[in-house]
Amino acid sequence: MAIKWELHAGVYCAILDGSLTEIGEKFSDEELRPFLPLLAGYLTHPSPSSSKIFLSKICSLAIKSGLMPYLTLDYQSLENDIVVLTKSGGGDGFTNLNPSQKLAALCTALQKDETASPEEWLLPCLCEENLEELGWLLSLILLHMPNIISIEELASKLLCLKDGSDLLTQVVANASEMYLPLVSHLLELSPVDQLISAARLTAITNLVALNPPLSHSILDRMAEMRKECMFATRIVCERLDDEAVCLFMRSYLLDRKGAISATIGKSATKHTAAVVLNRLMTMIASAVNT
Repeated sequence: MAIKWELHAGVYCAILDGSLTEIGEKFSDEELRPFLPLLAGYLTHPSPSSSKIFLSKICSLAIKSGLMPYLTLDYQSLENDIVVLTKSGGGDGFTNLNPSQKLAALCTALQKDETASPEEWLLPCLCEENLEELGWLLSLILLHMPNIISIEELASKLLCLKDGSDLLTQVVANASEMYLPLVSHLLELSPVDQLISAARLTAITNLVALNPPLSHSILDRMAEMRKECMFATRIVCERLDDEAVCLFMRSYLLDRKGAISATIGKSATKHTAAVVLNRLMTMIASAVNT
């Protein structure tokens, strides 16, 4: 099931501005769960201004989710011993591995090229069985062992998988320094495969929903790209508030030399034109009624 990342934007923005440790208690457990790999670190290095209620909530969530053992791992040693740990896992199945073995198995799978080996199926199987756990483990790897795989390499692997867009979004939700590199990478991609192309657009939509303050710069960049401008227009009309819609339309729809005004009247873009018209009519009706 797709995650509604707009419901988690409040937590993400509070992480970015540094206020989460003070106001975190106001967020529900469900709002906080995707960020547990990052938030669990607050337990080992709490800020003096951290709310005790918030830290208690994070501790409870980490225990319930089974993430607590990951807080005490020596990630540097783990990275050095990945091959040994993977072999020691035996054939017991992923769910029966201990935390170190799980991370080692996942790191090994991430570093493998396309082969016919069983590891090729590890990510898809986990994606089907436990999306939440896979998202947490990938986040822990990018947080504590960034040399294992880059965000660009991870994107190429995850966009091929069901729910891969949500997994990518969760990783950057926990490792915010990777947000802009991932956005840039996704905008530069031009996948031929339709499923990967759709997953790419879903990932971009997720990232816009997760970080509203930065959404304008992302959408402005897309609006100037002929291949992306209609998609950007639909996101604006379907996701942003009235003020943002007006600003976007005034900047791009009225610019007769721009990509949007030059493209939106063509038959291939009838769907986008209808989306724009419906949003404008809704805004007009709302203004009249008030």
